[in-house]
Amino acid sequence: MTGRTSVVGRIRTQKANKHAAYSLLLKLVGIASTMALVPVALDSLDAERYGVWLTLSSVVTWLTFFDVGIGNGLRNRLSEALARGDVSLARTYISTSYVAVLAIMVFVGVAFGVVSFRLDWREIVNVVGVTNEELRDVAQIVFYLFAVRFVLQLVSVVLLADQKAGGAAVFDPVASLISLIVLFIMSRESGVSLSGFSLITGMSPIIVLGGSTLILYYGAYRDIAPSLRYVKFSKLRDITSLGFRFFYSQIAFILFFSTGSVLVAHYGGSGDVVEYNIAYRYLFVANMAFTIYAAPFWSAVTEAYVRQDYEWLWGSLRRLCKVSYAVSCFVIVLLVLSDEVYALWLGSRIDVRHSLSAALAAYFVIQALIVPYTTFINGLGKLKVSIRTITIQLFVFVPSVYLLGEKYGAVGVVLAMLVTHIPSLVVESIQVNKILSGKAKGIWDE
Repeated sequence: MTGRTSVVGRIRTQKANKHAAYSLLLKLVGIASTMALVPVALDSLDAERYGVWLTLSSVVTWLTFFDVGIGNGLRNRLSEALARGDVSLARTYISTSYVAVLAIMVFVGVAFGVVSFRLDWREIVNVVGVTNEELRDVAQIVFYLFAVRFVLQLVSVVLLADQKAGGAAVFDPVASLISLIVLFIMSRESGVSLSGFSLITGMSPIIVLGGSTLILYYGAYRDIAPSLRYVKFSKLRDITSLGFRFFYSQIAFILFFSTGSVLVAHYGGSGDVVEYNIAYRYLFVANMAFTIYAAPFWSAVTEAYVRQDYEWLWGSLRRLCKVSYAVSCFVIVLLVLSDEVYALWLGSRIDVRHSLSAALAAYFVIQALIVPYTTFINGLGKLKVSIRTITIQLFVFVPSVYLLGEKYGAVGVVLAMLVTHIPSLVVESIQVNKILSGKAKGIWDE
């Protein structure tokens, strides 16, 4: 039995490592195509219209919260069902999730359709060179195409649950490349309107996801393809009971991370925002790569826990922790080289304070050390302690950012983020060790 467990564990590790490598490579392709799209977009549209599209697209991405955690809940429940070989239950989870997300998007879509005609879009996006009617048309195109994409991207969740993160990572880069090629050709021939630009960039992921959905559900995933016969709303609670916990964590994540620039602007000024974003993007490189590498282990942990493969779980935790130490050291190296890199990258355009870079580096070190434990807790689905910790963090963050921000400006904001996240490292490491040691009781095991 031990020998068989060891073989299964090795296969699981090889699968996770392989898909992590694929994900990293595809992420680089996606970044490159996205960067290449910028000059093409500016050639196709003027700066004002491109800014309108960027603004509307960023606002519409908040739609991701309307799934109330169904995607992440499905990922864990589906991983558990596949680990047990329960094909019927897996198909029920998938079918029910598709119907639930579709129903949510229809409801939100109808509400948006009614409201959109009553809004002054020129005031919302703060432009004068585009008519309100054109802005409304663009907003509707961006919104409704994203809503369709939102339903179709559940196929990515299925691939992630099946520990095929590399497969899930293919969709965005391919869609970006399609958009880039089509827009490049059209910009050279007849030009592109704002509505046309929105339609092309919105349809590309739908074509990729829609085509992949048909191929996978009529091929490799035929046995678990969604079907109305397998929809059971009684199982929706299994998904959402866990999904709501992920949803709460996502909301808190956004409050912590998306408000950074706003808080820096408030306490330090617009000049500090530029410094902050430059240092953030530079130092975040190592953590971004580590997060992508760790992602396939989420569903692998779920499967291993269902199979009670504690040998693999302990080994993978140690492996991820070692990588986190290496990433932390690399962040420090990036900090040491930061002044020279900024000079090569930006010349004399802006001076990034070393104190701000140092504060961000310390913050990213803490984040890197947290990643192994967060990955395990997500895979185990034991989120109750994390939710309580996050709630406490939110209450601590507000006075901390006020006191430190008032005194130290942008550096103080980062220090508040740093101090607030230290409890997560302590609590999550204790919880994971308790669970893997079989000593977790009560809330530690929920």
